[in-house]
Amino acid sequence: MNKLKSFGAALVLLLVFVLIVNGLFERGSLKMDNRDFGFWFNAYKDMSYAALSENMEKDTVLLLGSSEFRHGRKTAYYPRNMFRKSNFKLVSVGGPWNQTLFHTIALGSLEKKLKSRKVILLVSPTWFKTDGVDSNGYAFRFSETEYIRFMENKDIPDEVKKYVANRTESLLRPSLDKYTQVRLINRNLLHNSRDPVTRTLFLMEKRKADRRDYAAVSMAMKAMKLDLPVSGAAGAEPPHEPMPSNDWGGIMTNAINASGRRSNNPFYMSDRSWKQKYRKIYRSGRSKFDRKTDVNSPEFGDYEAFLKICRANHIDAKIIVLPVNGRWYDYIGTTKAIRKQTTDKIIRLGKKYGVETSDLSKFDYENFVTRDAQHPWNVGWVLIDEQIYNFCKEN
Repeated sequence: MNKLKSFGAALVLLLVFVLIVNGLFERGSLKMDNRDFGFWFNAYKDMSYAALSENMEKDTVLLLGSSEFRHGRKTAYYPRNMFRKSNFKLVSVGGPWNQTLFHTIALGSLEKKLKSRKVILLVSPTWFKTDGVDSNGYAFRFSETEYIRFMENKDIPDEVKKYVANRTESLLRPSLDKYTQVRLINRNLLHNSRDPVTRTLFLMEKRKADRRDYAAVSMAMKAMKLDLPVSGAAGAEPPHEPMPSNDWGGIMTNAINASGRRSNNPFYMSDRSWKQKYRKIYRSGRSKFDRKTDVNSPEFGDYEAFLKICRANHIDAKIIVLPVNGRWYDYIGTTKAIRKQTTDKIIRLGKKYGVETSDLSKFDYENFVTRDAQHPWNVGWVLIDEQIYNFCKEN
């Protein structure tokens, strides 16, 4: 027994020594003066609590989304380019496989840094499938540093923390390393473990995660070029600046004209997407990419957790339900009636928690709204931009 106690004491001393040594080597700052940091499309940025928190200013508005941020970046209608000359300070977070649970954690971790108290969530109806977020996708986008700060935030309701912890452990179970990390975090921050070894291991893990994020983001920053020129939208002249003229009619006309020259297919998507992927499916008569939505999807639980954080912390949130290509979804069997059940529930939950919602699914059958089945094209981005503009200009 004495040998066991001696071994435990020696282990604790060793761990404390490692923490002290690590503390001697403090990392630098990730603060960027270039305002284009906000629309830097980079997964390392999105998963780094330090990078995001250090670049949040008093009037920063969080813009949370998913794979739509990957599309249209060189067009004049992409938010980064549309609002380049405005005084809006938007920080976008999102890429492929980002869904509501990830954004719930991101918002909770950054809540103390969000001085503007304003957040926009771009919600895709395609997230709300029977199984909800994919385990592999969630593991790929999971941020340990944001998760730690989420659990450390005392202003997040306990019920939300417990829900997020259970969902995260379940989704990360196939990813042993991340699952082990989350279990350690939960033992310390959710279950308040008093075991000194467990506590020391957690502190080591937290420091390691911080340093890993810093190394990844700092290297990515050195490789990137933030101040990129704005390209014309599909060959058209850049649209009118919405600030201060706010000529959304003129902007939309330009977007329609630019898109029409590059769409010659029955679904009014971009010819590039049509030829690369969808034409073959259509000609074969097989709907390989069926994405049915489900009103019982666990994604709704993740979405409600996001809304609860907004209400508990007096965050002014805007939910924008993104449009899809209605013609294509009808073709593959996810009809307007099926989709409406999902979008109606998204809107209904938003109203339940007093959150402003805009349902752009009413534009599902407009031409040139999406470049493929679900990602915004020129017209789609203009619709989204107008909602962002109206929300941001309120203050």
